[in-house]
Amino acid sequence: MDNSPFSPSFDCAKASNGQEKLVCGDRELAKLDVDLSQAYAKAREKTADKDKLKKEQLEWIKFSLRACSDKTCLVGAYQKRMSELQ
Repeated sequence: MDNSPFSPSFDCAKASNGQEKLVCGDRELAKLDVDLSQAYAKAREKTADKDKLKKEQLEWIKFSLRACSDKTCLVGAYQKRMSELQ
């Protein structure tokens, strides 16, 4: 088992909702969060409409991510959003 430290793309000390706490406590979810953060950064580099992309990302967080209450749902939400950004 991998016991090395892991963390998502955000500060777990500031995790305020159930989804953030799940991500902070799970290595696979934390990696997906970092991967999504990198995919979002790449998409921002490529897009001409950075404001639109930011709005879409915030809507995804608000509606898709926050709709999840378990790991399976979160994994699916992260994977779907990464494919949308590519």
